[in-house]
Amino acid sequence: MAKITRLTETDLSRLVKKVIREQMDVSSDSEYYQGRKREVTIPFDDLAMLGEFASKFCMNKENLPDCKQVRRLNSRYQLFM
Repeated sequence: MAKITRLTETDLSRLVKKVIREQMDVSSDSEYYQGRKREVTIPFDDLAMLGEFASKFCMNKENLPDCKQVRRLNSRYQLFM
């Protein structure tokens, strides 16, 4: 049986922001951004699950910049379940 983890809205928001920051392509060549740029490997099923959580969080919040990014990532990686 799958383990169920309950998240507060704050926890989910923090997790989504972290995933988005890691997935964003930073175009700056500064040392700060070079240190933050790294490849993140995550199984597709886990990415799809995070995308679904993020989509549910963003329901009726279309104008939030983070929610716009969630929709772009869902579309880019075809995370629709």
